[in-house]
Amino acid sequence: MFNIMKPLNIFLDKKVSDKDKELLNNINTFMHDGISSIVAVSNDLLSLKKESTVDDVLDLLAEKLKVLDYFDSFAFYEIKDLIDFQQTHCYPESASEIIEQDVEHHIENGTFAWALNNSRPTVFSGPVSNNNQVLVSLATNRRIHGMFIANAKDNGEIGGVTIDLLQLILSITVFSIDNIRLIEQLTDYTHNLEDKVSERTQELEAAKLRAEQSNQARSEFLANMSHEIRTPMNGVLGMMELLKETGLDKKQLHYVTTAKNSGNNMLVILNDILDLSKVESGKLVIEEEEFNLIETIDDLVSLFAIELQENGVDLIVAIDPIIPAYLLGGQTRFWQIIMNLLGNAKKFTESGEIYLTLTLNDLKDNEVDIAVSVKDTGIGIAEKSLGKIFESFEQAEVNTTRHYGGTGLGLTLCKKLSKIMGGDIHVKSKLGEGSEFYFNVKMKRVVDAPDTFAFKKENNFYALYVSSNEKTFDAVTSVFEFLNVEYTISDSVSYVKAKLSNLNKNNTNTNTNTLLIDESFLLEKDWDVEETRNTFKDYDIDIVIICNELNKSKYSDHVGVITKPFQVNKLYRHFQMLTGEIDTTHLLNKEHSEFKANVLVVEDNEVNQMVVTGMLENLGSKTTVAENGQAALDILYDNQFDIVLMDINMPVLNGRDATIKYRANESDDMHTPIVALTANILPEDVATYYEAGMDDYMSKPFTTDKLCELLDKWVPKTKSEKKIKGEYTEIEASVEGISHLEKITVDTLKEMMGDGYIELVNTYIKRSSELKNAIIKNKDDVEKLISDIHSLKGSSGTMGAQGLYLICEDFERCLRKGECANKDNEVEKISKEIDAVHAELTA
Repeated sequence: MFNIMKPLNIFLDKKVSDKDKELLNNINTFMHDGISSIVAVSNDLLSLKKESTVDDVLDLLAEKLKVLDYFDSFAFYEIKDLIDFQQTHCYPESASEIIEQDVEHHIENGTFAWALNNSRPTVFSGPVSNNNQVLVSLATNRRIHGMFIANAKDNGEIGGVTIDLLQLILSITVFSIDNIRLIEQLTDYTHNLEDKVSERTQELEAAKLRAEQSNQARSEFLANMSHEIRTPMNGVLGMMELLKETGLDKKQLHYVTTAKNSGNNMLVILNDILDLSKVESGKLVIEEEEFNLIETIDDLVSLFAIELQENGVDLIVAIDPIIPAYLLGGQTRFWQIIMNLLGNAKKFTESGEIYLTLTLNDLKDNEVDIAVSVKDTGIGIAEKSLGKIFESFEQAEVNTTRHYGGTGLGLTLCKKLSKIMGGDIHVKSKLGEGSEFYFNVKMKRVVDAPDTFAFKKENNFYALYVSSNEKTFDAVTSVFEFLNVEYTISDSVSYVKAKLSNLNKNNTNTNTNTLLIDESFLLEKDWDVEETRNTFKDYDIDIVIICNELNKSKYSDHVGVITKPFQVNKLYRHFQMLTGEIDTTHLLNKEHSEFKANVLVVEDNEVNQMVVTGMLENLGSKTTVAENGQAALDILYDNQFDIVLMDINMPVLNGRDATIKYRANESDDMHTPIVALTANILPEDVATYYEAGMDDYMSKPFTTDKLCELLDKWVPKTKSEKKIKGEYTEIEASVEGISHLEKITVDTLKEMMGDGYIELVNTYIKRSSELKNAIIKNKDDVEKLISDIHSLKGSSGTMGAQGLYLICEDFERCLRKGECANKDNEVEKISKEIDAVHAELTA
């Protein structure tokens, strides 16, 4: 170590006495040892490991102070919990108690606090030990860590260089302690952060699990809702389908068709919910199929026309004639978007018009971009609501749902479907002035498709259209141009008469001339059609009135009639009838091919059994019925069928398990098609049908057309025309004044079933009696009880026993939730209602 006093000693050898030399040598030694200690402490502190603690630092410091031999005893007081000072180190340990007493007195008389706030070491006399003591605050600018207290060796004086060296050593030490405290805080913060991250991660995982469980619950709810709605609707729509085949007159056929269309519209809401769920989960697949655009739009608007006309709203349809008539794409989803938009327009338009317009955006390399607009004169939408109109469960105003109904999902689904089909949807609206929703989709043109509707020029069709409503002119023009028909449009009676006279002068025998008169024009102009017909009776002019469906009987006995909306299909058929090119009888009764198939129907609901077998027998098929999967297996092992229609949810053995068992024992060279007959059509459900070995599935409710498509796919058919059944015979209703049965349902069933109604009643009474006994017997077995009540509910709803249906529905819901407090009371209510229904059915 470098001796700082050496130069001075050389100088003083000649200047000072021996006594002074001794003093200077002692100072030199003291300084040398002190500086060595400072360096040693610094080096030792630097060599401490990262994980060292305050105790490690104080232990090291204690060892250095012992070597210096400055003090008889010393101790460290560390601050705990911000205000509490505790002795943590003492040398020697035997001095701990006496130093503790001194510190207590220092605290009581305030000298401890004074020393703690003093930047320099403070020297006192020990109140108990009577030693000279030094108190040094262990502090940095950032915080106070504690107090150092020491007793002078041999009770000597403490001061000068000793205190300076001590303060320097302690300063180095306290900064090391400060660093350790910072590291500890940082470590604690890191651990806390890790704990928070871990806690947050657990919360997110729990939230994810809840979301997945919620999605699963939603899927299960949707599947159950689908089943609960589709099962009774299968009976209702199926019976209406059978009723259409019973030789109804035009008026009756119109009523049944309207009721059936209403039932189908009821399913639109259900389909919207299910489809939206598929879209959000990425499971919706747009199935491409060839279709005729004109026929699709014609069928679609016919669903809305009558109701709109009853409400005094005109539906005007205009299709750009340059759009290809045959397309390849998602017909069902295209239909669904337009149907939702027309449904909204109908809901919010009380008077005026609704315009459905289709135009061609682009046609490139056989890809067709079609723009569709639905514009109405309804209530309109406030500007502030336009931004959220396509969000789920949103409607323009809070009271919209209450006043007009609806789920708020239709427009959301339209948005998502249009995007999936390569387009988008937008809205323009002004409150009180109506709305326009317009979207585009991309499809493909069918190459080499027939030019279905355009007439050849040599047909020489000429049409003269007269109307006072200029809003219809564009739509009418598009129809004429689509058909390649020469035309004139006018809003003047005098012009029309002059034009007709001129046609006669120009040899009308070379043309087929048609005068088309809008019904509203007749009323406004007080035009006598009969007079016009008589005036031009020798001119070979066909006179046609364009009128509402409800008014066509006023004109049909005198002139031709085409009902609104004025569409391509309707005028095309009219012109074909003029030329004798088609037989019009098939326009009223759709005929199906015969399917001489042997079909096994596996269905536990008696009413649904009747619907399915009735449809099959009308198609010429032979049917066998099994009431559950096990019964089906017993029949299948001994008989051969062309196809099996298998319900899924059945007692004893469900449809999936029955199929698995049958496939396991089926001969390799004899495969029987098995089709799931089900209301559960979510993708995850359908996947299980195929996994079980089923070949296909058909959604409930279904029509005869859908059944024909299925049979056409899986079994051979005979292309022989079905004969239309004999004239309809009205059956008198005998249920006036009933209180437990819905009269309209009973009357409908009687009309539809004819002589078979009595058999249906007997079947229902027998089965409901069995279910009644089973419900009483199984009231403590919740699973069996739910199954029996579910079966009773379905058949009762179909029979018109609405009160019994609602009791069963409430009881079933209560049981599934585990909230039924008094099962005996509910069972008794069901039993009494069954007896009441039986009494009225047999009255």
